[in-house]
Amino acid sequence: MQQYDLWASDLASSIQVVAEYDGTLAPYPANFFQMMPGPDAKIYIITTYDNRVLHVIHSPDSLGVACNLEQHAITLPARTSYFIPNFANYRLAALDPPCDTTSHVGTVQPDEQPISLQIAPNPTSGFTEVCLSPHRGCSLAVYNVYGQVIKTQRIEPELGKIPLEMGEAAAGLYWVVLTDERGKILGTAKISVIH
Repeated sequence: MQQYDLWASDLASSIQVVAEYDGTLAPYPANFFQMMPGPDAKIYIITTYDNRVLHVIHSPDSLGVACNLEQHAITLPARTSYFIPNFANYRLAALDPPCDTTSHVGTVQPDEQPISLQIAPNPTSGFTEVCLSPHRGCSLAVYNVYGQVIKTQRIEPELGKIPLEMGEAAAGLYWVVLTDERGKILGTAKISVIH
């Protein structure tokens, strides 16, 4: 198991081995697979096989072996395979303004309807059009697979067809994202560029 120091200026040189699989069978190889932060600020690790154990990182904010990775720390009452429990995040920091993540999840205010958008032709090797439903004005941004903005433009209210030139973009998948003046996402679509 390797650990990276995400605060390091050179991420590649920050790699530290914090544990190596010890060969335990439970009844199959109890290696390292998916991880999930727990409500107790520890990280729980499931194995790739049909096993009865979880590994635990007791101090995930500590560097190197000080993170205290304990292999097969928990014996489960039954076998589990490839799945780890999900834990709600009850350790949210104080937010300003306060945010209650247990209510109003996924709601849309009546005056803020999503904008439907269609892109044609899609895939494209150059010019394409973004067709929008009625709106009050927004911004359009095109993102590459690395999350980098490669193109932006302001869209005037009620403008229904937006020309979009993608000929200079490298072949691949891109996301078109529409946002309002506060940065709220109003609509998204994927576009594929081929050459």
